[in-house]
Amino acid sequence: AVRQSIEGFLRESEAELLYAEAARLFGKQQLFDAKPLVERLAAEYADTKPATDQSREPSLSELQEAVGGLGKMFTVRLDGRGDFTSIQAAIDAAPSGSLIEIQDNGPYNEKLVIPEARPGLTIRGRRGCWPTVIPPDEPAQLAITLCVVEADGTALERIILARTPAKGKQLECLSVYQGALRLHRAIVCMQGSRRAFLIRGGAACNVTECLVIAPVVAEGGAVFRQSLLLGYHTFDNLGSGVNLYGASEVRFCTLPVPCELWGSPNVIVDSIVRLISRGEPKDRIEYCDVFGQIPFWASKATPGKGCFNAPPMFRDPANLDYRLMPSSPCIGKASDGGDIGVRWTPEMLEMCRIALELRARGIIKF
Repeated sequence: AVRQSIEGFLRESEAELLYAEAARLFGKQQLFDAKPLVERLAAEYADTKPATDQSREPSLSELQEAVGGLGKMFTVRLDGRGDFTSIQAAIDAAPSGSLIEIQDNGPYNEKLVIPEARPGLTIRGRRGCWPTVIPPDEPAQLAITLCVVEADGTALERIILARTPAKGKQLECLSVYQGALRLHRAIVCMQGSRRAFLIRGGAACNVTECLVIAPVVAEGGAVFRQSLLLGYHTFDNLGSGVNLYGASEVRFCTLPVPCELWGSPNVIVDSIVRLISRGEPKDRIEYCDVFGQIPFWASKATPGKGCFNAPPMFRDPANLDYRLMPSSPCIGKASDGGDIGVRWTPEMLEMCRIALELRARGIIKF
C-alpha cells in the first residue's frame, strides 16, 4: 500500500511537470514545442489530475484543440541533410499551420514570400542557430523586398533579415501586407531606406524581444514590446526612426531615434525615446524618458504621469550596448517599479553580439 501510494504520488508529480511546461509553451504560443508534451500527457497520464481537471486554464482538452490543427514540420539545411536547402522551397511545400525549422546559420541568398494561401506558418531558427537571409546574388533581383508576409498568423522567430537597398529606390527589408505577423527574437537590419520595416494598412504585427536596425513605418496596428528600435543608427543626428500611422503600442522599448505619431490613439509606456513628434491629445504617453533636447515635445500629445526629460546614460551605444549605467535616471522609474526601456535578457544581449559580429564580417552595415 505504501509503495502504491508513493508510485501514485510520483505519477501525479510527473504529470504536473508535463502539464506546467505544456501550459507555459501554450501561453507563449509555442504550440509545436507543446504538442509532444500534450500528446504524452493524454497518452500516458490520462487518469491524473492534470489530465482530468477541466477547471484548469488551459485544460487538457483546450491544449489538445490548440495543437490538434498543427501542420507538419519541415527542416531546412544548406548541407542537404534537411527536407529542403531553400527556405522558400519549404514555404511553397508546407501546408497551412506547419513549422519550418532552419537548422544552420546560412546565409540564405533568397527572397522570402509567405503567400496568403499559407496561413499559420512558423518559420524559425533552431535553438543555437541564427539563420541569416540576405538578397539573392543576381544583380537583376537586388531591387526587391527581402521578406513579404501576406498570410495571416505567420510567425518569424530566431531569424536575421538583412539587406542594403538598391540605389535610389525606396524598398523594404520586411513588409507585412496583410494578416497578423508575430516577430519574436529576430534581427531586422536595413539602412538607407525610410521604410525598411513596413506594416501596411490592414495588417498587424506583434514584435517582441527584437533588434530592429531599420526605420519602421506602421500603417497598420502594431505592438512593440521589449525591443531595441534603432532606425538609422546614427550618433550625430536624429536619422529616421519609428513612424506610427495607426493605433499602435510601444512598451518597454528603447528608441534612440525619433518617434512620429501620425494616427491615434497610440500608446508609448515605460520606454526611452529620443523625441516624440506630431501626435494627438488622445495619444497616451506615460513613464517615458523623452531625452531629446530641442524640442522636448514637438507634438500635440501631452506627456502623462511618470514622464521626464533627462539623458538616459547608456553604457556604450556605439557598440550596441544600450544597457543603463548605475546612475541612469531611468532606473526604477517604470510603471511597475522596474527600469524604463528594454529589460536586458540574455537573448537580447546575444542578438546585439551577433549583430556586431555580422557587421565585422561585412554581412550587415549600420
